[in-house]
Amino acid sequence: MNILFLTHRLPYPPNDGARLRPFNVIKYLAKKHKITVICLANSQQELKSAKILKQEAKCEVITSFQYPLKAKLACMMTLLFSSTPLSLPYFYSKRLKNIIKDRLNNEKFDLIYVYSSPMAQYVVRQNGHIPKILDLCDVDSAKWLKYARATKFPFSFIYKIEGMRLRKYELMITKKFNHTLVISSQEKELLESITGDSIKIDVLPNGVDYQFFKCKSPKNTDNTLIFTGVMDYYANIDGVKYFHEEIFPLIKKEIKDVQFYVVGRNPHKSIKELAKKDKNVIVTGKVDDVRPYFEEATVCVVPLRIAQGVQNKILEAMAMGVSVVSTKKAIEGIKAKDNTEVLRGDTPREFALNVIKLLKNKALRDKIASNARIMIERNYNWEEIVDSLNEDILEKKIKEPIEKIRIPQDTFYRTKGKRIVDIVVSIIGLIVFAPLMAIIALSIKLSAFKDPVIFKQIRVGQDGEFFTFYKFRTMKNGAEVRNYSDENGEIIIKPTLTSKGDERVTFIGKILRKTALDELPQLVSVLKGDMSIVSPRPERPFFVTQHGCLQGKRIHVKPGLFCLPEIVYGFSDDNGNGRGLDLSKEEGQIQRANLDIEYVEKYSFWLDVGLIIKMTWRILLREFYFSKLLLDNSNGNGNGKRKEEIKGYIWQGKGKGVCQRSAVSYQPLAKTIKSR
Repeated sequence: MNILFLTHRLPYPPNDGARLRPFNVIKYLAKKHKITVICLANSQQELKSAKILKQEAKCEVITSFQYPLKAKLACMMTLLFSSTPLSLPYFYSKRLKNIIKDRLNNEKFDLIYVYSSPMAQYVVRQNGHIPKILDLCDVDSAKWLKYARATKFPFSFIYKIEGMRLRKYELMITKKFNHTLVISSQEKELLESITGDSIKIDVLPNGVDYQFFKCKSPKNTDNTLIFTGVMDYYANIDGVKYFHEEIFPLIKKEIKDVQFYVVGRNPHKSIKELAKKDKNVIVTGKVDDVRPYFEEATVCVVPLRIAQGVQNKILEAMAMGVSVVSTKKAIEGIKAKDNTEVLRGDTPREFALNVIKLLKNKALRDKIASNARIMIERNYNWEEIVDSLNEDILEKKIKEPIEKIRIPQDTFYRTKGKRIVDIVVSIIGLIVFAPLMAIIALSIKLSAFKDPVIFKQIRVGQDGEFFTFYKFRTMKNGAEVRNYSDENGEIIIKPTLTSKGDERVTFIGKILRKTALDELPQLVSVLKGDMSIVSPRPERPFFVTQHGCLQGKRIHVKPGLFCLPEIVYGFSDDNGNGRGLDLSKEEGQIQRANLDIEYVEKYSFWLDVGLIIKMTWRILLREFYFSKLLLDNSNGNGNGKRKEEIKGYIWQGKGKGVCQRSAVSYQPLAKTIKSR
């Protein structure tokens, strides 16, 4: 094959996570294929390294110089004036784009291999005649959202914005590539929950060059701890500071002469301060070769509280025959068994005790290290990993066609206008309905004086973020959950949907549900920015967990006060569950998911205006209901044809608000969901 390989950094020297993976994939793919590497370089040293990469990996290398200051300015402008993820302008080069375009126009490539999500922007709109593989490595959106939860304002605000923007971007680009690769099964499950697609996602684990990382002259100086990594990376900074502040003092109480080596380039000033304050801490900065430090180390500590994917530092330590103590989060992507190939500690005391145990017990230390080395040789051989890429994906799966879906264009309304409409409508609604809301609140309070007027519940918001959901209370206090007996006879508490004649719903609650007035407090959530006026309804976490395959695209927009299925099927049915679909049955879930996904793909200003008018009309008059013709009408046996196109919403006359559709139309999707 003739493969065009795009990566955001020159993958040489392979001395950090951003370079290790692409370097080894290129190196071993080049043994069977012709590889052209096109990438960015941000220093003169990287430009020189391109020649070495060409010789070592036996590939053609084309670079485009990137000015770091210009990239940072582009990020600042994007944060203020765009909804694009910040990493896209940071790794964008017009010159690089022209180089890629020119090569694609003048050379026949059999495959485009894209490493990292920002590089997808260069070929995401590329015609589908050239198969494309996207190697995400980690799901970056999850990493930034973790950072947002772990940091303080203003960084938490910036990180959250980047995480939410990246999540939308990841959804879009994975649908435009033939296949997507991630680094571990955990990342695969996470990406599946985002995209709702498991067929086009595969795991390509990281490996380690265990012939290079091999202990030749072990010294294993007594009581020496080591941590390796790029030390201006937030997760590493946080991990080292956490270890020094909460774990290291516990170790020093037992072992006075213990030393802690922090080995890695660009140490943050807060890390340098540790060495000044504590003589037991040594911060090396950049080293040409990390192996001598591993040979001197007794135990490798990996106390990361924020981790995504696979930690190369753990693979390298294990290959070097150094026993490892790690947090659960740091070891999650690696096939290492606790107490066999690694020791795990998730509290400061547990972590410290495991380190002390290894420092004092050489036999245990050697056993853990030996088991880990064997595990590395069996599971993390780069050549075998890339061979599996050749056999299982390049030769088979990339020939599968790209799914033809509707990718919405970024219009002003989709990026900013919808939020403006939400603010205006919610303010008007709160003013207009304030007297009515006061009357409802008083009625609820008089009927059950001790119970709260407002019902609060955690719901799943945009991109899986939780938020507090408000409604007027329609059920007896605490009745939203029920007790059940499991197979062992033990009592479990489980949230449930309401049903017809449910005794938990109060008299006032029945009236509020019938008129949908119980939803009025959600105007506050709309004003706050947690919800939108029109959008798929917010789900409870347990429902998303149970039916994740139906949630893929629904949660990529803010949840709504009302939704398209309510227009089509009504919002009060014979089951009394407050919606015109029976969501306790799979058919109801599928029908709602179909319409919600159609809305997410198609929504616009005029569609939202029409839905707001029609929903207001039906709440006020309650005489008509609306129905939408099916986009795809299949009879379930493969002979169905698209019979009707959407012409809008039509009057159907008087009725209860429930539109009946044939269950047969949804059989293909139901089978797909069951197979997953």
